Amino acid sequence: VIKTGKQGLYANAWVDAYSALLGYGDGFLRLFDLRHPRKCVVQFQDPVVDRIGDIVLDPQRRFFVTFGSPNFGVWRSDPHSGFTLWHHDHHGVSAQQKRNKSYSNSGAFKLTGGRQHGIFITSTTDGLLSLYDVHTAEQAAIAVSAR
Repeated sequence: VIKTGKQGLYANAWVDAYSALLGYGDGFLRLFDLRHPRKCVVQFQDPVVDRIGDIVLDPQRRFFVTFGSPNFGVWRSDPHSGFTLWHHDHHGVSAQQKRNKSYSNSGAFKLTGGRQHGIFITSTTDGLLSLYDVHTAEQAAIAVSAR
């Protein structure tokens, strides 16, 4: 058992053989190297997801998506430069709907290779279903590095 030192842990995902990315209810993400579990490698706040409920990596581990509320964020993961917010979306949901505490979104990457890698599907508690391709997303100017 590893004590992360922070309450409100709702999501986790393997980034590589030794690293786990953790998502919290306050919108923070923390990366832990499980060979040195008492030390957080990097901590940063997702600027578009206030409550992270899930973290999903693409099969090639080049992108991950943070899901929760009110939006979702697509992040590029690079072992040399860290994490970069690549794209975000609000599903066309109104601000009033997003303020509803029960609103959230989730999704999964398509488990195919070749041309179709990077395709993921999302759904919301309001009944919206969307299909996205990370390769057509516009890059945002937010970057986080573990250096």
